[in-house]
Amino acid sequence: MALITTVELLNQTFVSSDSERLSDDIGAVFSDRTNTTGVTMSLLTEFGDVADNLAGYMLISTVADWVNKYTAKYAGICGPDMVRSPDPSNGITMCSVGPSAECFIGANGYLAKQWWSVHNFLQYGGSCIITGDTTTWNRSNTPILDKSKFPDIDIIFALDHGITQANIVKNLVLGRGNDCFGVVGASGFISGYGEPVGGIGGQTANGMQPLGLSLGQYGMSIFGDKEHFGLEDEDLTIITTPLMADAAGCLIRTDRDYYPWYSPAGYVRGRILNIIRLKNQPTNAVQTYLTANKINFATTVPGQGTFLFSDRTLAEDDTSPYKYVNVARLLIYLIKTINPIANKLLFEINNASTRTSFVNSVTPIMTSIVGTGGLVDYSIVCDESNNTPAIINDNKFVVDIVLKPTKTVETIVLRFTNLNIP
Repeated sequence: MALITTVELLNQTFVSSDSERLSDDIGAVFSDRTNTTGVTMSLLTEFGDVADNLAGYMLISTVADWVNKYTAKYAGICGPDMVRSPDPSNGITMCSVGPSAECFIGANGYLAKQWWSVHNFLQYGGSCIITGDTTTWNRSNTPILDKSKFPDIDIIFALDHGITQANIVKNLVLGRGNDCFGVVGASGFISGYGEPVGGIGGQTANGMQPLGLSLGQYGMSIFGDKEHFGLEDEDLTIITTPLMADAAGCLIRTDRDYYPWYSPAGYVRGRILNIIRLKNQPTNAVQTYLTANKINFATTVPGQGTFLFSDRTLAEDDTSPYKYVNVARLLIYLIKTINPIANKLLFEINNASTRTSFVNSVTPIMTSIVGTGGLVDYSIVCDESNNTPAIINDNKFVVDIVLKPTKTVETIVLRFTNLNIP
């Protein structure tokens, strides 16, 4: 059920609509340097307190918490009544000491775009870990990679469609050993309008390519931006933000209301929140092109809303079942669930009793997934056939798990037949 949350802080009222109920899932972002010269600015340095910056991250659980961080940042400059909603399109210099004739008290430019991406993700109910380097991306000092600190990150998403953010997501997912799923943007743009007529004209995809290709089955690329209002009731400024946060949010909704092995796309789990319209709605021809190039998209259905309408991963092999988001995330779930069971066998004797114990521990997990629609069938082989004397002498323990995933409906064919009545 959608909720409307009003956050009133220091006499400044901001309104954020369509926030869903909270989830246990955790998303993560790395906010890179948001200006090229002068003082370093990122979401962490600008909105984190001293303790956050010392730790190297902040954990935001709700939209209200995020708006609190925003208001606290700017209210002290010249009073809370002058704080403005984040505006990526506003080019007026932000205030640092006091107001002037050309002064914007709030976030603007790239900093505002990143702020909105986190805000949009939080509306779907997940918590968000925000980290960032003081200068540029630095893998060595990023807390997101510390699995002892953050063992259960579910989604890492890009804050914009640029290649830098895509590479950050790729490095974070790979650096964590593919135990989470990445959402990145796409390069290129759409021009024109409508379907081609007689094969001439129509909408064209210009240089559209997925980013973060080396994520493979552990990530998805999505094209497009959405347009929505800002935080202030009386302000009708249109904000444009990328759809990666919303796609990540659909994954959070899927986990909360269903299971990771369900598709995040479609009318049930793919609804895009807080949107006036898509900046560019792809036509049928362009949708076909995007799908063929492993790029996901959203589409607006008149009278229904706007929905994530594809679910392809970046898997290179088009014949692989892991080209689908739900199947790829099923595998991530299984690895994260079964690995701890397997690790308990370290330094145990590789004999029939140990192998039977492992199979008995894993079987209920697999049966549950079959019962909830994730698998059609499975088999677990862990016996003398794959734990041969040579394997045992090598101090190894081998399990072969064969999966038969369920398939989702991608095309609907309705057949109407006339009944011949004499």
